[in-house]
Amino acid sequence: MLVCITVSTNYSDILQVIMSQNLKFIDKWFIITSKSDKSTINLIQNNKKISVLFYDFQNNNNKFDKGGAIKMAQENIYNLYSECLILLLDSDIYLPDNFIDVIKLTKFEVNRLYHPKKRLDFFKLSGFYGKKNYFDYPWMKDFQGFFQLYYYNTEINNKKYVYQESHNCSKCDLLFKNKFKKKNHIDITVYHLGRNGVNWDGRKDIDFIIDTEII
Repeated sequence: MLVCITVSTNYSDILQVIMSQNLKFIDKWFIITSKSDKSTINLIQNNKKISVLFYDFQNNNNKFDKGGAIKMAQENIYNLYSECLILLLDSDIYLPDNFIDVIKLTKFEVNRLYHPKKRLDFFKLSGFYGKKNYFDYPWMKDFQGFFQLYYYNTEINNKKYVYQESHNCSKCDLLFKNKFKKKNHIDITVYHLGRNGVNWDGRKDIDFIIDTEII
């Protein structure tokens, strides 16, 4: 069973591009947003696979407490399931068609973090659909938080990995990946819709241009 956690505030434009594709592979999807983000709520609230969680991202004078939001969802999952794959996925990541095949062929271990081998960044929807004008993301060895996958099984090991509360999005994923001594890349290429590193304090500007009809 694949359970996914996504923090998504002010990303409804991109979420509507990636949602139908990613739902092909996800059994249960916890999407965390703010109560004021009506566009995201309206987009996701009627899907049976999706549970909407609300979080105050500006608590304690934080810019955007992504870490605390993910921690809340992780603790929720640990209370609901005794075994599952847990995928931490950004709301601007589009999973490839072969994702489920690779998942089925991978022998997952507890206490090990998994990450894609490759990521391509697109800045326009037309470029993404045409697979052109992309940036080949070079920092995959860092196991960053746009995609972090791990196996949870209480019969093998009851260790519960959780994020830490954070001032913004800049470091909480790197602190989390350091909790895992063992890490592996899996043979997939994921697609990132938008520019890198511009929304660490929450999304303020449109960094991905939807210049063609969404398929």
